[in-house]
Amino acid sequence: MSRILRKGLGHQGFSLFEMLLVMALLGVMATMAGLAVGPLLDKVKFRRQTEKYTSLLRYARLLAITSGKPTSLALGGVGEDCTFVIAGPVEEKKACDLDDHDVLVMDPGVLTFFPEGSATPGVLTFSREGRKAVIRLDLLTGRPEME
Repeated sequence: MSRILRKGLGHQGFSLFEMLLVMALLGVMATMAGLAVGPLLDKVKFRRQTEKYTSLLRYARLLAITSGKPTSLALGGVGEDCTFVIAGPVEEKKACDLDDHDVLVMDPGVLTFFPEGSATPGVLTFSREGRKAVIRLDLLTGRPEME
């Protein structure tokens, strides 16, 4: 009986080789998961930035409606110094938060929102690494609409 117990005790646990093999497989799987998640994170960041610009347009429209005074939104600066300048009942500057290869264009250079909710027609175009988002202001409602 003692002979059987000794044989059984020798087969418990994992060898160093088996543990290294499992660690290598886990490393390969983690690398593959990281490569798959990278583009997804870029897409989420782009979408978040686009939503930020849409929210800023909505904010300027809301200021005009609540104050009863026209409010303008202008794009100033270039690259890292890019800012949105809101002029109307309040004077504010908001950073564009652009990365190195981002391009942000507003046409025309100044958008005006009116107290009744309308706005001058305009287009805000944001692009990053092959992705492009176009936000148009509806002439009658002044609401930003993404294409």
